[in-house]
Formats: sequence, C-alpha cells, structure tokens
Amino acid sequence: MSRAMPRLTTLVLVSFVAGIARAETEPPAPLAPPPQADCANHPDDPGCRPPAVVPPVNPTPAPTTPVPEKNTSSGGSGVGSLNLGNCGGGGGGGGEGVVILAAAVVGAALLPVIVYVVDDDASPADKARWEGLSTRVVVYGGTTTQAGGNPSTGFVGGRATLGYQLLGVEAGIESSMTPSQYAMADAGLMLRLPPRAHVELGFSVGGKVLQLDGHGMAGVEIAVPHRYLFGELFQKRVAFDVRPSVAFNGGDLALLLDGGLQIPLPGPLSARIGGRVYSLDHDIEASGFGGLELGI
Repeated sequence: MSRAMPRLTTLVLVSFVAGIARAETEPPAPLAPPPQADCANHPDDPGCRPPAVVPPVNPTPAPTTPVPEKNTSSGGSGVGSLNLGNCGGGGGGGGEGVVILAAAVVGAALLPVIVYVVDDDASPADKARWEGLSTRVVVYGGTTTQAGGNPSTGFVGGRATLGYQLLGVEAGIESSMTPSQYAMADAGLMLRLPPRAHVELGFSVGGKVLQLDGHGMAGVEIAVPHRYLFGELFQKRVAFDVRPSVAFNGGDLALLLDGGLQIPLPGPLSARIGGRVYSLDHDIEASGFGGLELGI
C-alpha cells in the first residue's frame, strides 16, 4: 500500500496539470444572447420604444439696428450757413421750397434775355437816358415775415444805381433796429445793355452780406437786374424792377429774388412797392417793403 500512494499522487498531479493546460488553450464558451423583447405583447418595454426624434433647431438671427447714413449734403461750417442741398426746414418750405425758389430765380434771369432778343428798339427818349448819366435813389421801409420760423422785424433801407452807357454801379443796404435780427447789404459793378422797347437789361457782379436772427453769410453775388417797361405816367415810364441773384461762399449758397413796381408821381419822385423771397439757413424767408424813388 505504501507503493500505491506515490503512484496515485503522481496520477492526480498529472491530471491537474493537464486540466490547467487544456483550460488555457481552449476558447471560452460564447455568451448566451440576451433575451429578445416581446414587443407584440409588451409594447411598453424599454427595448420596444422607438428612439426620440429631436427636431433640428434653427437659430433665430439677432435683430440688427440700421445704421443711419451720414448727411453728405454740402453745408456751411460756420453759423448761419446758406445751403441749397439741405431738404429740412420748418415753416419756410424746406427742400421743396428751395427747389421752387431756384427754378424761379433761373426763370427770372432767363426771361429778360428772351424778351430782349425779340423786343423792338427803344424809343429815342429811352436811348437818350441810357446814353447819358442816370441816377436812381430809392428809400423805403418794410418788414420781414415769419416764413422760416424766425420772428418778423421791421427795417428801413435804401438803394442807389449810377449808370453811363454800358457801365454802372449799384449798392443797397437794409437794417432793422437790431442788425443781428435783420440786415442786408450789397454792392456791385454792372454791365448795362442798350435798352429795348419793353426791357432794360443788366448784369452785376459784387459782394453780398446777409444777416437774419443771428445767422448770416458774406460772399460773392451774381445778379441780373432788369426792368420791364410799360406805359407812361407824368412823362415817366411805369416799370417793374426784377433782380434775381445768387450769393455763394465756399459750400454756402443763397438764392434771392427781388421785385418792385415803380409808379411815377408828379415831379422827380415815384412810388415803390415790392417784396423779396430768399433762402437763408435751409429755409425760405420773405420780406415786403414800400417807399419813394428819386430818379434823375
């Protein structure tokens, strides 16, 4: 029995080692597949529920604030610039009013040229007056209106013209009791064309100063002073004076249109009544006046 025990022990060890070697070389047994859910009988099981569908998110663009465009219209850099390009303005008509005034100034400057070309020759008396030295002096008073929102103010003024054949000079001045409220002055050299039967035409270049309610401009003025002649009264001509003009200084621009009716009186005097429309500080302003004219 002592001999049988070592042999049995050896057999057990050999069997144990062989089992270990076989366990290391054989692949592991496959796992059993998970049980399939019975969706027909149990539709609420987790395996039977369809995956949730998440709709795509469209991001809403953030609202954008429009950037205001810069005003590129030409305007004066100083106080009281006279500007044709600005379309704002209060009671004076704003941009539309300035456009209408510009058209009126251009039309008033072109009309006498057309009349001069088609008109008849002047009378001998009108030619003699043009060939000699002639002087006209007007003294008047008036008031500005509130067309552009500025307060109205009274003023007094005077205007003088001196002419001899083709050459002439003209000058005028107006002012209220407070010049900062209203004042105007101009002076220029004139080219006087020989008169026609119904029109006397000239061209003037000079300087202009305009002040209204603390605003003002000083610049060069180009004007077309002319007179439309009608019948005679007290051996003098009834006339309507018109003076369209443009004053400018750099980017500043002023448009002016003057008109006045001359009614002869006995002697050297004549009655004068008229008005003016002009652009100032983006608005349309106006004034009216009346007075006496001395003609020699």
